[in-house]
Amino acid sequence: MRVLLATYFTFFITFVGISQQVRFYATTDAKEVFTDSYFSVKFTIENSEGNSFTPPDFYQLKVVSGPSTSSKVSIINGVRSSKKSYSYTLIAKKPGVYTIEPAKITIGGKVYKSNTLKIKVRKRDKSKNPGNDTGEKFFVKAELSDSIAYPGQELVLKYKVYTSVDISNYRFVNESEYEGFIARELNVNQSQERRIIGDKEYVVYTLKTIALFPQKTGLIEIDPANIVISVPDARSRNVFFRSSKSYQALTNSLSVNVLPLPPKPSEEVSDNVGKFYIKAKIRKHRVTTDDALPLTIQIDGTGLGKFIEAPDIANELKDFEVYDPKLMSQKEYIMEGKLYSRKIFEYLLVPRKAGKYNLKFPYTYFDTDSAKYITIYAYPGTIQVSKGKNSGSVDRSKILEKYKLKPLKEDISLHRKAKPFFNTILYWLLLGIIFMSIPLMYLYRGYLIKQGNIDIAVVKRKRAAKEALRRLLRAKELMGQGDAKGFYKEISDALLKFVADKLDIPNIELNKDNVKSKLLSLGVSELKSEEYIDLLKECEVALYAGNPNENMKSIFEKTKDLITELELKI
Repeated sequence: MRVLLATYFTFFITFVGISQQVRFYATTDAKEVFTDSYFSVKFTIENSEGNSFTPPDFYQLKVVSGPSTSSKVSIINGVRSSKKSYSYTLIAKKPGVYTIEPAKITIGGKVYKSNTLKIKVRKRDKSKNPGNDTGEKFFVKAELSDSIAYPGQELVLKYKVYTSVDISNYRFVNESEYEGFIARELNVNQSQERRIIGDKEYVVYTLKTIALFPQKTGLIEIDPANIVISVPDARSRNVFFRSSKSYQALTNSLSVNVLPLPPKPSEEVSDNVGKFYIKAKIRKHRVTTDDALPLTIQIDGTGLGKFIEAPDIANELKDFEVYDPKLMSQKEYIMEGKLYSRKIFEYLLVPRKAGKYNLKFPYTYFDTDSAKYITIYAYPGTIQVSKGKNSGSVDRSKILEKYKLKPLKEDISLHRKAKPFFNTILYWLLLGIIFMSIPLMYLYRGYLIKQGNIDIAVVKRKRAAKEALRRLLRAKELMGQGDAKGFYKEISDALLKFVADKLDIPNIELNKDNVKSKLLSLGVSELKSEEYIDLLKECEVALYAGNPNENMKSIFEKTKDLITELELKI
């Protein structure tokens, strides 16, 4: 079945476009932590598998778990991108500033290095127990990438929640109208990080990211957002559908001082503001005066694509007739948390006389980093123009008609429309094979189960919650009968075997320390991990207590709640 699925995947992936640029970098979920607090470090390779991954020496930082690997492949607008990550869970025992050196990975014979990371570790005040803190458990905040901007400059607004408790859901009741801006919500992967504020440690989640583009000068206000935050109700008794308690929270307001742009150095300067890139490409470097030459210019930059216009290149091509450009493609994409746009224009050039021409096309825009207009250039190369067979005047209309009705073969990727794959004989044949093979997959799976060749770990993970529920129901029945020994054995089995099946921990490695490390590496909070260990200890102690019956109901409720939360987390 796996071979068959791989075949289908390989078939469909061949219709996908090329991959993006290779990147290798390091990230962490915390730049500042307390001693004995866990934090994660992740090394990510984008758009390549790579091999011979070499982690850095973590020196005085203790590796609790890792490396754990994860992979992700996405296809957007025909462009394939991939990510592979190596994650470590670390802990620092002493305060100080720790530097995590670059990791290394080999790609196509070339060694790539990640960036370095710095982690500040503060000494924890042991007189304060964050688990029993009854102060502010969470708050919401609006954060803006810059408070001073220019008209058209992209600003990134993020709504975040800082929390020391689990958040089950959230909902925006109302938010600013963003008057004076063009606003565009960005669909970005919402990561989490950890921060220390005062003497308290928070997990920070980004709830919403919005790109804002000022449309007027002066001081522009952004009103607070009203957000409903839902927190799991500790009193809920439902194991798998736990209820939540909702709270209303209000963010801070923000303001942006929008400065006027300086005067343009010339009328040919574009109206674009931000950071832009330009490149140009010609299909042929040798032509005659009888030919027309297609030229493509691609512009990438921050912001909305509708503001990117085709550059006027006529002044750079005095010995060519330059015809009005056509917009060949446009798209918007997100890179490093910001909105970018791309437009590709095609020009048709007809040389007037023979000669050698070194092409160079300028593009001027207002750069927000340097706060001035800058000019960048595209260099498509050199064109050698020879005299054509037609002497004297040339009928330009015939040349243009030729390229309109029968595009150049070299430029076929810009003009030819591919024959659609849908509704062809091959399409229906492959579709029929797929549907016919579905029952065969199920039959084969049944055969594997009978033969014992199916991955039993996968089966256990899927059945873990059902088995835990069965043991909890049995424990409740024993509690009603007053059988304390049987009750605590079922509770202990429910806790241990649920985690063992979920995390695929062999019985020989099933101990409290190992289980706690595994839970922490999967993002379960230290508080919940300690609660799990404490429940196991209570079960052990209760069997030898003078009157174990008095705590049975409390332990039963705690176990139900904890297993419900772990099921949602892992």
